[in-house]
Amino acid sequence: MPVATLLGGRECGAVDAYATGHYFRPTDDLEEQYAAICDEAAVNADAFGRVKLKVGLALLGHSPDADVELARRVRDRVGPEVDVMVDASYAYDRPTARRVGRELGALGVRWFEEPVRPTDYDGYERLSRTLDVPIAGGECHGPADLDRLLARGALDVVQPDVCNVGGLTPAREVADGAQHAGVPIVPHVWGTQVALAASLQLLATFPGDPPLEFDRSANPLRDNLAVDPVKTDDRGRVAVPEGPGLGVDLDPGAVERYRIGE
Repeated sequence: MPVATLLGGRECGAVDAYATGHYFRPTDDLEEQYAAICDEAAVNADAFGRVKLKVGLALLGHSPDADVELARRVRDRVGPEVDVMVDASYAYDRPTARRVGRELGALGVRWFEEPVRPTDYDGYERLSRTLDVPIAGGECHGPADLDRLLARGALDVVQPDVCNVGGLTPAREVADGAQHAGVPIVPHVWGTQVALAASLQLLATFPGDPPLEFDRSANPLRDNLAVDPVKTDDRGRVAVPEGPGLGVDLDPGAVERYRIGE
């Protein structure tokens, strides 16, 4: 049977996806950086209708103001009808996250992901209570940590990663806790076809229409590892595999090509 059936049954046969990517380019020229990311976001907005970009340009020597400007330019480029999410990968301290978060809220950003380090539970709680933009996180947390964050009202969007949280059963338990708390769950997904297929099976058990994170950067392990890889249709939707287990079969030839050791 499909894993979704074993987890309690499918609620849907396909889910909408949102495009992750828009990573920083190796350039010191901010205008070149902005232009390249905005061009990529425009293409993905047409294909998916939802995009998530990275901020934290301090990695390249720029200020948080450059992050706000990047988000503003992406918003202007894709238009008001497209959902824009922003992922900081815990780039900020609390005061900076608060300042950037206020600007993102004014831009209508759907969520502000990992604004501070994962272990800063007080920071997540304070930001969630004081900012208009929803605070998202959870990819680095286990079930007990996520339960603690939910109990404190510290997350507005819960993002467990099936590969990090302990597997499908703990992820399903986290989803039950989030549903009980009235908090939407949108799993973090990044990596191989296995991670993508497992997350799809989990998403298929959720009520409503939570979106699937779909990385658009170059990734052979995502694109080539399965015989029939998970992919989007021309409307940015992804069918949930109906075969047994995760519903995908690995390509032995691809496994050998990417093997790096025994």
